[in-house]
Amino acid sequence: MKIYSHPSELAATASKIVFAAGFFDGVHSGHKKLLNEAIDVARKHNAELWVLSFDPHPLSVVKPEFNPKLITPLSLRLKLLESCGVDGCLLLPFTKELAETSPEAFCEKCFSYWYGEDKTCIVVSGPNWRFGHKQAASIRDVPSLTNNRIEAHIVEGVLYNSILVSSSRIRQALLGGDLLKANAMLGYNYTICETSVPERGVGTQIGVPTANIVFSSEVMPPNGVYATRVTLPQEVVQDPTKTKFFAVANLGYRPTFPDARPDAPVLELHLLDFDLPISLHGVELTVEFIRFIRGEQKFESPTDLVQQIKHDIIQAKEIAASVLSLEN
Repeated sequence: MKIYSHPSELAATASKIVFAAGFFDGVHSGHKKLLNEAIDVARKHNAELWVLSFDPHPLSVVKPEFNPKLITPLSLRLKLLESCGVDGCLLLPFTKELAETSPEAFCEKCFSYWYGEDKTCIVVSGPNWRFGHKQAASIRDVPSLTNNRIEAHIVEGVLYNSILVSSSRIRQALLGGDLLKANAMLGYNYTICETSVPERGVGTQIGVPTANIVFSSEVMPPNGVYATRVTLPQEVVQDPTKTKFFAVANLGYRPTFPDARPDAPVLELHLLDFDLPISLHGVELTVEFIRFIRGEQKFESPTDLVQQIKHDIIQAKEIAASVLSLEN
């Protein structure tokens, strides 16, 4: 994805532009509705579609004590936005100086490069998008703040069970263990992208080899066993038909093996029907959390653990079959 940090750089390459404005944490179903409508606007005006966003989250600068844990780190957020069909992202560094900028000055900074008669700039956002010092202005104020040189289109949000879908509600659902609700609001399975790390090989010793990830995402579901799907990079697999594998995953501290207890939760992924002659150590894995199976447990012996894992694998395969039937 193309990324610029200053509007002048973008204006030099695109004279007609539609901005989808927002932070887009999670790139959830409400965000996708906004992006789809922005795509329609861009096509109508023969313009490029770019996301207008910030890094870091504005609250981390304005009110650090209220800074939210992010569902998607920046790298994953950009990948998800790219998959929605945007041309690029104007990613403005959010600083104290920008936080103190008046609404008029903010519009001047962001949009003045498209004030010419031969240029087009339209901002598309939800009704709650705000900007300027103390968030004094909203999307509705953009035309008046720019002497009607910049259009504004407002996209209403998406409802789930009569409740507005939002990043904060998805965050609460994930942290509370309601994976089905979180996935329904996201519009896809909660996903992380992490690089696997070498471990002590406990899984291999008990006949259940795993790829292991130290969970660094800010929003983490409760410890336990999950049915997941893992996507491997094509350059590692070298076979485009073998990049996705369902897996049974344990997130937690390995309570059955106290001598192997990690300092932070580890996600141990046992890929089902994995027959590739490659090592997954040091490989970036994309992991979708499909369904919660059970809580993390301490077993009396490794043998008892293996017996439970066999049951977990059966459940994970049943879940995988139901997912494939829906997709096909």
